[in-house]
Amino acid sequence: MGFYNLTLSCPLDRIQFINLTLWIDGVFFYLLNMVWFTLAKRWKIRPSLIAFNYAFICSACMGVWLTLKFKVLSYFSDTINFQLVQNLGGGDFMEALSYVADETAIFGLSLVVLVIIYWTVLRILIRRPIHRVNIDQSSTPSLWKIACLVTGTVAVMVWINSDAALRYGFKKKTSYVLMSYGLNKVTDIDLDGYGLFSFPPDPAPFDDNIYPGALDRPGNGIDEDGFGGDFHWAKPGQDVFELLKPMPGNHIMLIVLESARGDLIRKTVNGKLVAPCVTKMAEQGASVEDAYAHQGYTAPSLKAIFNRTLSSGIDRISLVDFLEQSGYSFSFISGQDESFANIAGFTGMSHPNRYLFDARSALEDRVYASKDPGSLRLSEERIVRQFDTRIHQVDWNQPQFFYINLQAAHFPYTHPSMPANLTDHPIPRSEITKANRTWVEMTYWNALSVADQAVCSLIDQLQKLNVYQNTTVMILGDHGESLFDDNFLGH
Repeated sequence: MGFYNLTLSCPLDRIQFINLTLWIDGVFFYLLNMVWFTLAKRWKIRPSLIAFNYAFICSACMGVWLTLKFKVLSYFSDTINFQLVQNLGGGDFMEALSYVADETAIFGLSLVVLVIIYWTVLRILIRRPIHRVNIDQSSTPSLWKIACLVTGTVAVMVWINSDAALRYGFKKKTSYVLMSYGLNKVTDIDLDGYGLFSFPPDPAPFDDNIYPGALDRPGNGIDEDGFGGDFHWAKPGQDVFELLKPMPGNHIMLIVLESARGDLIRKTVNGKLVAPCVTKMAEQGASVEDAYAHQGYTAPSLKAIFNRTLSSGIDRISLVDFLEQSGYSFSFISGQDESFANIAGFTGMSHPNRYLFDARSALEDRVYASKDPGSLRLSEERIVRQFDTRIHQVDWNQPQFFYINLQAAHFPYTHPSMPANLTDHPIPRSEITKANRTWVEMTYWNALSVADQAVCSLIDQLQKLNVYQNTTVMILGDHGESLFDDNFLGH
């Protein structure tokens, strides 16, 4: 895969981008203005009301949209789009927006103020005496001028879409996105959802079986997705779990640390180990230096860990099913809501014969007020306490499987009851910016120090029961976390 330089570092490139921006914005608002005033004249609306409604509604809508858009961008990264937001929400756009719900009251108040201003000015204009205004019909542009303008704009947008750096920049511009969307719909002749202005464009605009991302049917001589020619199916190898005989073994404890980076082991801050417990276990046991997550988001990553596949259909023996055949008993103890994106259902946690304790089980102990599945969290201390309760309930003569999920390093990397192991001043959510990168890093590593402290407590409890020596412990991150590395914040 090739990598593009998406930075407009050259002054000429920047001048070009600004000029194209002015062109696209100008054409967008000109066309909107023309449609608006044409309809208003036909409906014989007073000119003062026409102008006021046009100016206020355009400004308000654009302002509200940009506020929402860049507030979300400030929390995640400037690569965000609707698909990314849905992935963050486990497929649910509204759940993903719950991540930024702290500003809902302020945003709602601003909307109320806007409505009051609009209503007040509107009443003033309506009460003013009506003056006859002669509209100069010659000011209406001729059709050939409009045709030339549209043709030139289409050519400019084709140019933008063919240049990686320009396309990357313009994808953040509302005017370009709306116009591109409209042109894409117009050129989607075969109604397969892709036109000539999507990226990549539809390679066969008259064939609804061929479009980017289409299922490429193996061996039929047709390249349905337009990439790499016709797909040739290679039969998958035999599932290794089919070759293993199910049998009881050591107890197993799988600990998943939310958003834990691969460099946690032996990481020091101000000369102090961030995770002494995890580091010691890695040095006494085994560790993988260069590890990569199955997925960049919590829900699909956990599903892949338990189901051993990224596909939506289970085409391999799941981890839980195999261990159940081996005689294991199951306890799932999680600091998050495992109904989020139906993790519990897809992985088998919610099976009636399996013990499941997650953030829904102790709502009164949640660290934030929100009860939304994407925001519901329990502290690390609460999870340790529940683990201590559960280990005294199980039969240790039967092999046990424990899944522990610690949410300490979940964005925004702190919660009100989090201990101050490395810093007394965790960064407030509103201050998380690139300019405060060091502060963000300190807050993040403090969170993982708290998670490591919880791991120590879990191990201590197993040792007190004299079962640790017969327990296999595995510690994973569900995915990594970039702390403005390469100017990026997020999973």
